[in-house]
Amino acid sequence: MTTREIEGRLKEMYGVDVSPTLISSVTEAVMEEVKAWQNRPLEETYAILYLDALRVKICDGGHVQNKAIYVAIAATWKATRKCWACGLRTMKARNFGCRY
Repeated sequence: MTTREIEGRLKEMYGVDVSPTLISSVTEAVMEEVKAWQNRPLEETYAILYLDALRVKICDGGHVQNKAIYVAIAATWKATRKCWACGLRTMKARNFGCRY
């Protein structure tokens, strides 16, 4: 997302006015940490891997869409947990005969 898109989303969702300069500063401040997390070495094996998704409605381009936020959390053999991966995807409507 561009700084202007983030500015618009914050205004739309939270009614907050934030300058593009502040958004750039915050993004730059955390970017090194984000890149380090993305490039971190992974264990060769994990004791347990939890996979989950949270379905949310998100306004995107003036349209509300169902999206899934996927999360993978791994437990190491030393009983520590680490966020292994996360991501956001648009969900396609499917009917499996289930009612929610």
